[in-house]
Amino acid sequence: MIREWKAIVMAGKNDGSVVEGKPICLSQLLGMPVIQYVLDALKEAGAKEICVLSSEEPEEYEKVLERQEGIWYLKGEKGSTPAKDAGFFDSLEEDVVMVSANTPLLQAEEIKELVCVHQEHGNAATYYMPEAGARTPVMSHEHGFCFCFRANYLADALDAVSKYAATNILTRVVADGGRAEQRIKPDCGAFDIIRNRVQMAAVLKKLQIRINEKHMMEGVMIMSPEMTYITPHTVIGKNTLIYPGTYLEGHTVIGENCVIGPNSRLISAQVKDGAEITYSTVLESEIGSGTHVGPYAYVRPGSRIGDDAKIGDFVEIKNSNIGNGTKISHLTYVGDADVGERVNFGCGTVVVNYDGVHKHRTVIENDAFIGCNTNLVSPVHVAEGAFTAAGSTITEDVPAKNLAIARARQVNKGNWVSPKQKEQEQ
Repeated sequence: MIREWKAIVMAGKNDGSVVEGKPICLSQLLGMPVIQYVLDALKEAGAKEICVLSSEEPEEYEKVLERQEGIWYLKGEKGSTPAKDAGFFDSLEEDVVMVSANTPLLQAEEIKELVCVHQEHGNAATYYMPEAGARTPVMSHEHGFCFCFRANYLADALDAVSKYAATNILTRVVADGGRAEQRIKPDCGAFDIIRNRVQMAAVLKKLQIRINEKHMMEGVMIMSPEMTYITPHTVIGKNTLIYPGTYLEGHTVIGENCVIGPNSRLISAQVKDGAEITYSTVLESEIGSGTHVGPYAYVRPGSRIGDDAKIGDFVEIKNSNIGNGTKISHLTYVGDADVGERVNFGCGTVVVNYDGVHKHRTVIENDAFIGCNTNLVSPVHVAEGAFTAAGSTITEDVPAKNLAIARARQVNKGNWVSPKQKEQEQ
């Protein structure tokens, strides 16, 4: 049985991996900070607690680390041992895993294996090596590291914040007569380190293939894996078809038998079984079962689209609830609205939800019919079964089963010729 262990993630600018003035471990990779991949792998592997150790001020890491249980952030200077001094370790006999913050391909299985070997063999230090023949852990700009050791050696490290920390710890282990075991693992994810944009692109490609292959093995059809980008926290049901040019980001959850793409982007969206989304963007919203979205639709955050609905071409939905069976087929904006079931929107409808200072909500009940080019000036209430005539600007509530007409009466003037035509005739 594996004993409890803790982890230290080496982060910061001190290793030269700086892009646009900040540590590259805070840069986005498939919609998630590079360091978050490392933290997730450590948590999945069973780390009791994790300490992010850097020479930088904590403000740079607050957005990434906030609200994550069991994560410490400590600032250390050269020659210091901040993890020990801050009381991160309950005992210096504890085992600790040290990894680089810039190694997002590191997997939980690799960490588990290292800790298991370390504890079963009674080692003072255990580490992965990318190739045979080296005597010390590779600490260069070409490789990252994954290192397991007893915490008391961290206290003796000569430079616990630098990129040479693992080498220093190993030196102390050997000098103390402790057992240090080298594990040759050429393809370990810990070695794929990011220190510049070129390396980031190479890692992105590997990460993309790994994630896509996992989904395909679980029953998802990805037509073009090299042109599909899926973040690690995305969930996709069986028999769903993903067309090329699709981006699935955040905590997106897609049901079974869906069709997504081509050229669609979903961020933290919830898509139920049998839905289709084509050439469209869905942000932090819910799409019901059997619903069709697109082409060229834009569903903005806070929207809930019901089952068997249609959100058609050049339709924008914002912070609205759309009932089952409702059809918004084309060229329409619905913002801050609660729409019932089986409502039909004619082309060119606009929910006028903003008065220049405040947003207001509109309510449209079941089986209403909104005529083409209707302006619904919020707040307004269209009751069940009501109609609005094409070209109307609705500023007052419409009672149930009424027809609302709000437009100027047509007047035809006979024998009328424009002044320009008169000039041409003369």
